Amino acid sequence: MRLSKRQLKRIIREEYSRLKRQDLITEMMGKGYMINDAMGGPEDQSFPAGTTVQQAADQMVRDMQADYPGALEELQAMNLSVDDLEMMAMDGMTDVGEAVAEAIEFMDIDGSGNFEFRSCITALHSAIYGRRSMAEARRRARRGLIKESSWQFNPAMGEDGQDCEEGTPIEQCAQTWGQYARDSFGDGAIMDIQDFVRPSSRGGGKDVIDMSGDDSEAGYACAECLEGMDINGSGNWPREEAAAALADVFYSMR
Repeated sequence: MRLSKRQLKRIIREEYSRLKRQDLITEMMGKGYMINDAMGGPEDQSFPAGTTVQQAADQMVRDMQADYPGALEELQAMNLSVDDLEMMAMDGMTDVGEAVAEAIEFMDIDGSGNFEFRSCITALHSAIYGRRSMAEARRRARRGLIKESSWQFNPAMGEDGQDCEEGTPIEQCAQTWGQYARDSFGDGAIMDIQDFVRPSSRGGGKDVIDMSGDDSEAGYACAECLEGMDINGSGNWPREEAAAALADVFYSMR
């Protein structure tokens, strides 16, 4: 029986995931742009140099909406984890699975893209569920349930280097960083954070700031998330507001 390229890649990914679950291999998380030699020179790449994996994922979700009507809404209703989304990408047997698989194919350095596979999955997950969070945040803002975004332009990052575009709700950014913390530092670090951090209404923002100084995986996770959101780091929000938003995200990940 002759296998298609997609079937072969699926078999490889399934075996890779099995070995990873058994701790027989360790995956290096690379989020940076890479030249895909199979696609030719720099001018032939799927994404131009300097594109971030999250920007690529956001573009793929926009393409998904155009090419697979209703797929995004169906994915959002499923409320998949990152691992579940990975399994759907390897399956590709339904229209929704095909939409996910096609998005990853265009992003993956082993396909026609410029990014490491797992970072593609994580970024696509953030793009899919971040859009749902943005819609919900706008709905709540119209009802007066949340205040206007306090997004600020970060001059240190330049015109083209803002972490989040203007108008992005702080809740969406915090959710993206919370998922990053789980993917990068593991469930153990998240559980340690949850043991210490309270909701923002009970002082959780201060808890996140305090924990960011700990010499532990949980501390490093908090520190990276804060740096990514803090206007004095690479983000777009005041430190205290970023910490409060992160506290609520960590608390909700129980």
